[in-house]
Amino acid sequence: DKIPVYDIIYPVVINGEKLGAVNIGFTLEHVNSAIKNSLFITTVSGIVAVLVLGTILFMSSNYAIKIINRLKDLMNFMAKGDFTNEVPEDLISKKDEFGEISRSVNTMQNSIKGIIKVVVDKSHTVAAHSQQLTATTQESTRAANEVARAIESIAIGASEQAKDTEQGFSSRSE
Repeated sequence: DKIPVYDIIYPVVINGEKLGAVNIGFTLEHVNSAIKNSLFITTVSGIVAVLVLGTILFMSSNYAIKIINRLKDLMNFMAKGDFTNEVPEDLISKKDEFGEISRSVNTMQNSIKGIIKVVVDKSHTVAAHSQQLTATTQESTRAANEVARAIESIAIGASEQAKDTEQGFSSRSE
């Protein structure tokens, strides 16, 4: 019938004498059918597993890229000096690595805001002291000008007195 079979030949030995052999043939039709069925199930399962794994990997990488882009945009604002954009609460509340990164960015942003506040406060203090120093310098300049005028008046008076003394001495000498 040209059906593939699995032949088993077993020798027949009676009282130590070989009398012949028994030939048993098993059809392989069911075995081949089971192999084809197993191959089909394995192939379909492999394809489904690859599709599911590909979908999971795509979704997780897309999730990561979206969060990274949001954090990148926020950090670009900070790089330009704009600290008004807060880290969104949905990123801070995440329980994964992206939540940790978001909390770190938030901490960094708050630290930089604190540093800027201290610098602004110090610059206001320096500006106030500068205004006081300017006022003191202007008053010192006015006082120095008055002293210079007084010294100039004294010098003129002393010069006139010296001339008068010289004239008086000349008159007496004559």
